[in-house]
Amino acid sequence: MAAKDKSQKQPGDVEIVKDASATPPNKALALFTTAGALDVSKLKRRNMPRMVLPDTVPIEGAVSGEIIAILNSPTTTVKGKLLHLKHASGEEFCFPVTGAVRQALAPGVKGDDEKSEKELLAILNKEVGKMFIAIRREDGQSKTYKKRMFVFDVFTSDK
Repeated sequence: MAAKDKSQKQPGDVEIVKDASATPPNKALALFTTAGALDVSKLKRRNMPRMVLPDTVPIEGAVSGEIIAILNSPTTTVKGKLLHLKHASGEEFCFPVTGAVRQALAPGVKGDDEKSEKELLAILNKEVGKMFIAIRREDGQSKTYKKRMFVFDVFTSDK
């Protein structure tokens, strides 16, 4: 009995292509559509939009959008509340209500206790439906915490 030559393809062998494209076959492409072709304006979002962190906004760059809702942060790295924003392009994203943004939207509300959180939420809920713009400025240095602070000029519409 002759030994099998493993270098030759045998019936039933699967060929593994390391540089395979992620593009599905043409028949499968019909199952997918571009996001722009779908009207989701009358549908309810079931997951959280992506988060834009303050350090990803370039100096002199602006974060803008209509405030859709106030959400609790799902991560431990970003504490507190998030603004759920809808940009003019239709893109939805979350932006943290921390530091300069928190002080601009809810001046004087300090602390992380339950009473402060309720007060903060009540103030932030009054901003829902308004246009929000935050322009990033040069970072500052916190004398209290001895670390870098993100500085934003914050604006909202009257409604």
